[in-house]
Amino acid sequence: MMMTQNLDLDVYNMDLRQFLDGFLPLQRRILEILISLSENDTKYIQAKEILYKLNVNEGLMDESEFESCCDELNGHVGPIDSYLPDSVGYSYRTLLQMGQPWRCRYPYFDFHGAIGDLHDDQPAGPEYLQVRLSRFSHVIFPDGEAPLLPLSLLNGTISPEGHVTPSHHLNELWIAMEEVRQNPDITLDQLVEIMPGPDFAFGGVVFGNTASRTLYQEGKGNLILRGSVEILIEGPRTRIAITSLPQGVLAKTILDHIRNLSRSQPDIIGFKDASFQNQIKIMVEATSRWSSSSLVSFLFKETALEQQVPYVLPGGNSLIDVLKRGVSSCSPAWVKKSGGKTDFVPLLKDILKHGGYKSALSDLGDDRRSRILDS
Repeated sequence: MMMTQNLDLDVYNMDLRQFLDGFLPLQRRILEILISLSENDTKYIQAKEILYKLNVNEGLMDESEFESCCDELNGHVGPIDSYLPDSVGYSYRTLLQMGQPWRCRYPYFDFHGAIGDLHDDQPAGPEYLQVRLSRFSHVIFPDGEAPLLPLSLLNGTISPEGHVTPSHHLNELWIAMEEVRQNPDITLDQLVEIMPGPDFAFGGVVFGNTASRTLYQEGKGNLILRGSVEILIEGPRTRIAITSLPQGVLAKTILDHIRNLSRSQPDIIGFKDASFQNQIKIMVEATSRWSSSSLVSFLFKETALEQQVPYVLPGGNSLIDVLKRGVSSCSPAWVKKSGGKTDFVPLLKDILKHGGYKSALSDLGDDRRSRILDS
């Protein structure tokens, strides 16, 4: 079903909307513009057309200045922190991040054209890229109502104050919401059995159950994110393979770090990027002076393979309080199979026992998971 042409509804106030969808104002406006320009579910819109409406029609930028900015972007798109917040480049990078699968756990947009990849994130310019709403967007925003899940938890968010909320796996978040709906007195111990920790776009490792629990209990906490590493050879020669990266880290960054280390560490005798598209595989080879564990520990310490990130749950509240608010504020995820109006959603155990209800969320989950290690 096509989303409503007006996402800026009075269904919920600004604070509640920020809690539910997690969008910064620029992200929300980009989404609204794309919806307003879309004639149907399948049509792609040129990214430049979205930027024109945002920067010229609404931002009052001179048209010749806008064309000059787009020409520069068509030649090279820099990282987002190289642009001022009110620039065309910043708007374009924001649009891209809402659909790049290594940055957005459940992308809001589908693209036609080059959007870069997890290796070096070098997309084409806005004149060569087309955009449409993803299937996820069509499902998660039902007819312009409040979303089915609090996207501030699902896809994560950055608040205007710079506070970062981590993303989570859709199925885990949905089941956790159902458990809170059925049992408002659920304990955190019971909840983390369902939703043990954050889940990021391309896997990786969340290091420390204790840290995740602190985040969920107190509403804020530091998490250590790591890439995944496989041991390939150990003996006369040590070889490992890096197979995933922490959220937001590019393969190019890791390769640059390893290249610099190999110049000062002669026992690191080789490295190779065997990545393909969004499948990471960086091979590192060393002499037997390095055990696999010592080499891995060294790389965690000296490269961006390990990141410590401070996270905050929406409003700085506990996970249980956030999910309770989500239960009372989100649109029902269940609809009657008969197509009749849903005035009351029964408990999950009754749905499983008697049937009669369905949910589009059941088709949106995937097998990607971040591993959560205790130590």
